[in-house]
Amino acid sequence: MSLPLENIKIVITRSESQTRNDNEELEKLGARIYNFPTIKITKLDDYTETDEILIQINNFNYMIFTSSNSVKYFFERIVELKIQINLDKVKIIAIGKGTENSLKKINMPIYITASKFSAENLLKEISTLDIADKKILIPGSEIMRNELYDGLNKFGAISEKCSVYQNKIPDINKVNIDELINFNADLFIFTSPSTFVNFIDILEIEKPIDFFKEKKIAVIGPTTKQALMKKGIVPNIIPNNYDMKNLVEEIKNYYKNQRI
Repeated sequence: MSLPLENIKIVITRSESQTRNDNEELEKLGARIYNFPTIKITKLDDYTETDEILIQINNFNYMIFTSSNSVKYFFERIVELKIQINLDKVKIIAIGKGTENSLKKINMPIYITASKFSAENLLKEISTLDIADKKILIPGSEIMRNELYDGLNKFGAISEKCSVYQNKIPDINKVNIDELINFNADLFIFTSPSTFVNFIDILEIEKPIDFFKEKKIAVIGPTTKQALMKKGIVPNIIPNNYDMKNLVEEIKNYYKNQRI
C-alpha cells in the first residue's frame, strides 16, 4: 500500500530552526521536501526598550506567550539579565500546544492554554477571567499584530507588547531560487503572514495568483489565510487547530481524499 503523501513534493517556508520535525513527519508519510526558509528568527539588535519592560516584570499580573519563539527569546533574555520572576504573582498563559510544550520544557507553570492557536480564541477563553485593570505582558516579535493587544484592552486590561525577537529575510541566492523552481512543488506550506509575504518578495512575484495557479497551498491558520486572500489566493488546506501537528494531519487527509 502506498503512503498517503507518496511522491508529493512539498515546499516548507518556515525558519530553518523549525523545520526538522516538520520534515520528518512529512517524509514518514512519503512526501518529498524542499526547505526554502523565507524567514529567519534572531535576537534583537537593540534591547534597550525591551529591557526597560523586563526589569519591571513582577509588576505584571499575566504574561501571554503566543509562540515557541516568544518563549525561547523571552526567557533567554530574562536569564541574561538575571531577573527572578515571581511566578506566584505573574501567571503564564499560552496560545497553542506548541507554545505550551515549550513552556513545559523549561518547567514554567501554565495558568491557561488556549485550545486553538489564535488570539481570537484566547480572548474568548479568558473572557471569564477578571482581567479588568490587570497588567498583561505580551512578548513577541517586532512585527507582532495588534489583535490580541487591542482585544485585551477592550476587556479593560492594561496590556503591553514587548519585542523579544525579530523576523528577518534570510540570505537566499539565485541557486536556491533555481532549485526551488526546478523542484516543481505540488504543495506550499505557509505558517505565518511573513513567510508568505517574504516568499513573494524574494521571488519577485508580480502576479501571485498566476504563480500558484496549478499548485496547492496549506496554511497554519486564519491569520496566514488572510494574508493570502489579500492577494486573491484561497488556500486549499487549513487545520481546525492551528499548529504544525494538525496541519500535517490535515495535509495527509486532503491527499487521502484526493486519491479516493
